[in-house]
Amino acid sequence: MIPVNCFAEICHNGGASILELTDFWGFCHMVLELHQACLDKVYTEDSRYMKNNDGFSLLELLIVVAIILIIATIAIPSLLRSRQAANESAAVANLRNLNTAEVGYSSTHAGVYGSMTDLVTAGLLDDRYLSQMSGYDIRIELSANALDYTAGAAAHGSNDGRFDYYSTPDYVIRYSTLAARAPAGLTGQPVR
Repeated sequence: MIPVNCFAEICHNGGASILELTDFWGFCHMVLELHQACLDKVYTEDSRYMKNNDGFSLLELLIVVAIILIIATIAIPSLLRSRQAANESAAVANLRNLNTAEVGYSSTHAGVYGSMTDLVTAGLLDDRYLSQMSGYDIRIELSANALDYTAGAAAHGSNDGRFDYYSTPDYVIRYSTLAARAPAGLTGQPVR
């Protein structure tokens, strides 16, 4: 659409008026000139206001980085807590499996309990129990006559788990007896 003020300006500057046009083709030619002149005028006047959109400005980039940092600050602690809870659940489950393996071993070996290597060799546990699993080190301490044992699961690091666990031949899994590695007030208590 051609603005009226552009049309009047072209007619005045060009020295022609609508009345001077004698044929249809002359009128069409004038309209095309008018259209081109208006486009030229719009692009030259507005070009000083147009922004070069070749990329992001530094301010836009800093805003995006700040938003990402805020989201990471919110998300990372909850992800860490979720990972710790998963590792703790896995440690309790691994101690239950170890207790079951000890029952199986003692029933076939005259009531004596076996070490971790004995349980793996007998095929009652897989060899993952010999190394760290889900952030926890699983261990067995046998009594001198192997008629008693204490199985423990200790977190490898503070980010792997908040609590440590242990179990004895009563097959009850308990929180650590160390106050720093058990929930407040639940030292040595059964895991609920």
